[in-house]
Amino acid sequence: MQCALQPERLPSLRAINPMGIYRHYPAPCGPANVGPSENMGRLDGGPAMGGQEVETFWDWITVFAFAGLATLLLQRSAEEEPRDELWQYAPPAVGCAIVNYIGNEGYHAPAAVLFVAVIVYIFKVLKVPVPFLK
Repeated sequence: MQCALQPERLPSLRAINPMGIYRHYPAPCGPANVGPSENMGRLDGGPAMGGQEVETFWDWITVFAFAGLATLLLQRSAEEEPRDELWQYAPPAVGCAIVNYIGNEGYHAPAAVLFVAVIVYIFKVLKVPVPFLK
């Protein structure tokens, strides 16, 4: 299957260069040439990008934990005097990846224990105040 023989599959994409002149580029051929609604809201780019859907409990819980960790890093890096080092964020980030992997492989008990360890690390080492213990 060649894209040159299927002009209906080649909608032009408008791209603007730094000089302000419009140029037309052909859309890519093959499975990556999907409509915007097919991959809308996907965290992995969808099947066209070779990814998998975020669908398991471990996918969602680790994405939320990592998003909270990234938000904490960004908030604290904007402080006048940062209270922690950048390397201190690596163990819980790697921990989230490991939890997701072993949880998706079916080892739920070790994944749960490691996830609790990641959360304890975030609260103890990064000194995040516990909101409901004030």
